[in-house]
Amino acid sequence: MLSDLDRLPEVPVMDGDPESRQVLRRFYVILDQLTARERLVFALRHLETMTLEEIAAALEISLSTVKRTLSRASARVSEWIDGDTDLANYFEGKRGDL
Repeated sequence: MLSDLDRLPEVPVMDGDPESRQVLRRFYVILDQLTARERLVFALRHLETMTLEEIAAALEISLSTVKRTLSRASARVSEWIDGDTDLANYFEGKRGDL
């Protein structure tokens, strides 16, 4: 596993408007609700843009496990975003990425 952390580290945002910082904070709260494996797979795929095969190799898990985990994590993140009007508005049009 790449990290033993149960939570994502705080990442300081040096620039940007207050609204963007607030959206980022709320998105991290959503990610923090995922299991450690879901969060890691989701982050490696969507934030680090790793391929599914690269994720499987990095985490030493099967490709099918990566696919199942990513599918479950993406569905949960989408559901939680839909439940947050501000995040839903912010991510509108970007749904294909989750």
